[in-house]
Amino acid sequence: MKIIKARGPFEEGFSVFLSGSVAGDDWRAGLVNRLKEHDIIFLDPRSDDYSSLKMTADDPTFREQVEWEVNGLEQASLIAMYFNHDSAAPITLLEFGLFARSGRLIVRCPKEYKHKAHVDALCIRFGIEQVGTLDELASGILTRYSKTGRK
Repeated sequence: MKIIKARGPFEEGFSVFLSGSVAGDDWRAGLVNRLKEHDIIFLDPRSDDYSSLKMTADDPTFREQVEWEVNGLEQASLIAMYFNHDSAAPITLLEFGLFARSGRLIVRCPKEYKHKAHVDALCIRFGIEQVGTLDELASGILTRYSKTGRK
C-alpha cells in the first residue's frame, strides 16, 4: 500500500483516487487502513498546505493542485467517492458528474446527504456501484483489484 498526496508524482500500478468530502470523520484513513495489506496506490487529493492556497485560477500552486486532481481522476484505476452528510461537497459533485460515465466509480452516499436523490438517480442511470458502508467500499475496491490478478 502506498499513499501519494496531492501534487506528488504518480506511479504505475493499481490506483484508487480518494474523491470526497473532507468534513466529518477521516474516511480516507479508515478506508486505507482497511486495505493496507494490498499493493494499492491511493491518490489522496488532500495536501498539507491546502488551506493556505489562494483559491484563484491565477495562483500557480492552486492550479497545480487542481491539475493534479484531474490527472489523478483520469489516470486512476478506480475512483472511490464518498459523500459525507456534513458537507454539500460541491467539488465531489463536480467530479461525480465528470466521471459518472467512466465505469470506474464506487460511491458511498449516506441517506442523510442533502443531494442523495440526485446521486442515486445518476448511479442508477449510469450503472455506478453504490455501497452503504466504508467496509462495503473497501470490499468493492478489493473485488476490482482482484480482477487485475493481484492479491
